[in-house]
Amino acid sequence: MSIKIMNLVWENAPYSENTLLTFLALADWSNDAGESWPSMKTLAKKTRQSERNCQRILRSLEKEGYIDTKFRKENSSVYRINLSTLYRRGENIAPGGGDNISPGDIDDMEGVTLATEGVTPTSPNTPIIHTSVDTPEPLSLFEPKTPEPTPPSKSKNGKVPPEQVEAVREVWDHFVEKAGKPRAYLYTPKRESQGVSRLKELMKNAVDPPLENARDEMKAMVDRMVEDSWYSGKKDGKKHLQWEYLFSSPERMTKWLE
Repeated sequence: MSIKIMNLVWENAPYSENTLLTFLALADWSNDAGESWPSMKTLAKKTRQSERNCQRILRSLEKEGYIDTKFRKENSSVYRINLSTLYRRGENIAPGGGDNISPGDIDDMEGVTLATEGVTPTSPNTPIIHTSVDTPEPLSLFEPKTPEPTPPSKSKNGKVPPEQVEAVREVWDHFVEKAGKPRAYLYTPKRESQGVSRLKELMKNAVDPPLENARDEMKAMVDRMVEDSWYSGKKDGKKHLQWEYLFSSPERMTKWLE
């Protein structure tokens, strides 16, 4: 646990409710470099949320630049809190919640008297101008990276409802975590299209609510593959955990139906 990072999140994170709670949970587990590696199940239990909601919040934090995610084989993901982003956020928040003052504002104030005649420094009416402060150099154990553009979603059947795309993305996150896939294992438009097609097929026979139950069934298929002795590599020492072995066709998916 890093008290420094906990304080940074408390003071500078622009969130509330479940998002702030999730961010604070990561900070509570973090070392001084901002790194932690809780499983999704553990994170959900600590924050009193569903795993689905935790996954959505983590993707949002990563998209907004507050965390980086690094996938590890055979282990849970490593989450690194971007201290530099929190420091920059803190520099733009005036103490007491007042208006922000930019460097340009300070330049325009040259020659301004900060205390009027007869006003002592301890007077509550003394105007205070907050200038820049020394900021600790942020720690960085991750290699600098250029944000990867998100490929556009495509579908042979026209526009896909966003809730279906979101459900497939949740299945993908579950697959990557369970299979221990590296970050280089990409979520491509083709794989998304495969997932959406299989989701729609499952929704036809799913009980209400069909979307949620079809999504959960796809996650269960992932779990069955990971537990299979051949696909997991327990038999020959070589893993065969591939998205395409699950969802590239109706025939492949049928193999994993209960």
